[in-house]
Amino acid sequence: MITNPSRRYVHAAVYAPRWIIANQTAIGLPPGAQTTVMLVADMRRVASGGRLRGTVSLTPEASSSSIDASPGASQSLLDVEVRVAVSAWRLLWRQHTILMMIMMALMLLGIGWGIFWVYDQNRQSWNYDTALAALEREDWQGVRAIAAALPPDTRSTVTPARELLLGWCHRPPARSVGRSPAAICPGG
Repeated sequence: MITNPSRRYVHAAVYAPRWIIANQTAIGLPPGAQTTVMLVADMRRVASGGRLRGTVSLTPEASSSSIDASPGASQSLLDVEVRVAVSAWRLLWRQHTILMMIMMALMLLGIGWGIFWVYDQNRQSWNYDTALAALEREDWQGVRAIAAALPPDTRSTVTPARELLLGWCHRPPARSVGRSPAAICPGG
């Protein structure tokens, strides 16, 4: 808010740094009047610096007769120091947009992989419980279905259900006499 406390009409120009945008470039104030000058930082220019500082000046226009033209008089009616600081996070987004998008995509992939891993662990524990129940009931069709659903490579993926089935295949229980482990066990 700028007020003209004098008895003369004031014409002044607003001079601001190039990273400041003022809503008025010139002010004309009658005696006792007030006006508001809005200053906005141009973020496209501020982002290149991070922390900037400057001065906004109101200087009299050449045709104004309200200013004393004596040699010792100041040429500025009002000087306002302006500062702006942009956070490092915002600067990073503005200066390295593609890099930040790649980082966000990698984070989302990591989160997705973590969710899949948790789901896979739950599925494997379900397979173990189901296989144990099928072996106790001697439900050979159920055991065969679970064995077919297990991954084929036993060296790289050993799950509790696979350990249970492989243990049964190497030493079948006494109640399974007469049943062929080759028909049930993965890999024959």
